[in-house]
Amino acid sequence: MKVYTKKSLIIITALFLFVVTACGNKDATPEVSDNLTEDTELIEDSGITIGELEDSIGTDVVLLMDESGSMVKADENRIAIEGAKLFIDMEKLTNANIALVEFSNKTVASKMVEMTQQNKEYLKGILDSVNYERTAHTDIGAGLLESVDMLNGSGDNRNKSIILFTDGRTDIDAGTTGRSTEDSENDVRAAVQEAQEKGCKIYCIGLNDNGSVDEKELKTITEATGGQYLIASNVDDITMFFEKIFGAIGDSDVEKLKEFEADGSYEDVQFSIEDENIIEANIVILSSKSIEDVTLAKLNEDPIDIANDEKFVFTQSNRYTLVKMILPEQGEWVIRVKGVSGDSIHVSKICSYEISLMVDASRTKVKRGEAVDIRAYLSSSGRVIADAGYYGSLAGYLSVVNMDTGSEVQSEMEPDKDGNGLLKTFVPEDCTTYEMCVHIQGNGFYRDSTSFYIESYMNPPVVSQDTIELNLITGQQNEIDLNQYFIDENGEEIVYSLSDIPKELDVVISESTLKVTALKKGTVKLRVYGDNGSAKKASLTFIAICEDKEFNIFVIIIPVVLILAILCIILIIRMMSQRLQGMFKFSLESCSMDEYGIPNIVEFDILTPIKADQVGKHGYSVQKLLEFLSSYYLKMEFVDERKAQFTQCVNQMSSEASKIKVCGTNKEFTIKVKKKSGRVQFVENGMVRDKQMLEVSLAGGIKSVVPVAERTFGIRFQTEKPKEYVQINAVYKKI
Repeated sequence: MKVYTKKSLIIITALFLFVVTACGNKDATPEVSDNLTEDTELIEDSGITIGELEDSIGTDVVLLMDESGSMVKADENRIAIEGAKLFIDMEKLTNANIALVEFSNKTVASKMVEMTQQNKEYLKGILDSVNYERTAHTDIGAGLLESVDMLNGSGDNRNKSIILFTDGRTDIDAGTTGRSTEDSENDVRAAVQEAQEKGCKIYCIGLNDNGSVDEKELKTITEATGGQYLIASNVDDITMFFEKIFGAIGDSDVEKLKEFEADGSYEDVQFSIEDENIIEANIVILSSKSIEDVTLAKLNEDPIDIANDEKFVFTQSNRYTLVKMILPEQGEWVIRVKGVSGDSIHVSKICSYEISLMVDASRTKVKRGEAVDIRAYLSSSGRVIADAGYYGSLAGYLSVVNMDTGSEVQSEMEPDKDGNGLLKTFVPEDCTTYEMCVHIQGNGFYRDSTSFYIESYMNPPVVSQDTIELNLITGQQNEIDLNQYFIDENGEEIVYSLSDIPKELDVVISESTLKVTALKKGTVKLRVYGDNGSAKKASLTFIAICEDKEFNIFVIIIPVVLILAILCIILIIRMMSQRLQGMFKFSLESCSMDEYGIPNIVEFDILTPIKADQVGKHGYSVQKLLEFLSSYYLKMEFVDERKAQFTQCVNQMSSEASKIKVCGTNKEFTIKVKKKSGRVQFVENGMVRDKQMLEVSLAGGIKSVVPVAERTFGIRFQTEKPKEYVQINAVYKKI
């Protein structure tokens, strides 16, 4: 019986639980009346941009510079170089990309770059290094083709222009290898046609110091592409021409402020900034000699340090001086100019407009308590202004209105880490919709964004199960801790509530405890809601199966008793069929190694045959067998030394003997020996076998003519010394 006790208890317990469950839920899928379903809302987390960039995102301009030998006389004072530098300095930081192409016998092109201050200095440095080579020829066709190809690589939604500085005369020696004047003229026509097809305008500035400019050539090029041309003798002429170009490719107003002859003292030039929409004002001072000094101030106020104030850019060259005012303050201004005595000075103001406020919200739906970044920045002519100088004088705030309460909070915005915009991090405290607006201002300039909305939400509690079955007995109260099934990831307190309570139940919620009492027999649904303050509640459905008390006793207890009785009968029959049969002849064996490595084997015979079931009817441990064999041997042995050796042999087996079982089987005259020790091996047919179970049978096999009379096997115990062991030898026979 002992071998089967544990297995039997497991089987009986499992069947008992199965019966109880089956009886307590006699309707595995009970019919219930109401349909309780609820959709799960999907929260999307996406950003938004308030304000749109225009389809045209600015202008790409190629300054095409003639550096051939004919320019040595045509532009003796290098006004082409000064004019190109002036164009670069006057151009808004936000409007144009500019590239340079130099041509003579060959063409050299720089890359197209944005008009940051660093890139302006880069391009002006290239222009300062331009040399008019006396021996170089004029290949206008090659220069125009290179410029058109460069503009073809820019975006289709950008304005494209070429400004050509040249004397207009194509001049290639007949002896030039691989190139002729006719080739260049053909390339001019091809470049003009392609520019016309692509909507690229070509503006020409003809340099005419020696009166030899080819005006007809320049007129042909410009009229075909919708551009304009100028025959220039000084930088002042070029500046006035730039007024037309800026009017055509940008949003600029030009105003002549004053012309005077310098007498060596300061000349005051007063001007007004009247419009808050001005993104920048360029004060251009033209002269034939470098200006000695310039100061700028609001009227009746102290001068501004324009060289070190980030809201101003001061540039000076040989023939012009430029003061750029970024987001200028409205009002009256005065610029004081000190020129070289006798020099003719021209002062103009060029203002650029079209400035817009844009706002980015990193997310439009955000969990309560999580941050959302609100960024404000400026754009002009379809491009974002990414220059810290534009934001240094600006302040801004974020207006936030709670749509539920109507309360408004205004929070100051700070410059972002790059200084290219303003930033405010907003953390919602309530689950609601917030209406937001950004306001920026500075130097009389201000902008308000259109309203935008941020929705703050919180995930509802999560339920561990959709439905739970409750087996209730009428008149008895059940208490259920709802916090076991509802989980709030936000750590918020959950408030529980009920929907319609079925008439079969008496239900009360006390904090997180659901108390349910069945009033009458039936199967009903009960829905419990968990609310953590989010916009949506979580729900859990209980299926209550209510039974009468008497019915449960009859239905549950009697079937269990019957099944247990049947199990006991089955177990007894099974155990009877596994009784040990036959007889054993046992001996013990001890093997030790002498000093020369020769094994010394000592055997201890148990002379009396022992029936297979004499130690246990159905099975026993080898430890029990050793105790039985010891009582036999020690009574029959008279030599004390042999007794001591036998006892030592048994002791060496004792630690592992309890881990080996001998048991009967359903087969006649068949036993099994099972082990749970790694230090024990089986000996079968003289061979050591390292396996977990040994089956020994005297029954005849399929091919055997007669049954086997006996079987010999051994159980070997390894000792701590290598090659030494103790062993039980058994001969299994039929009675």
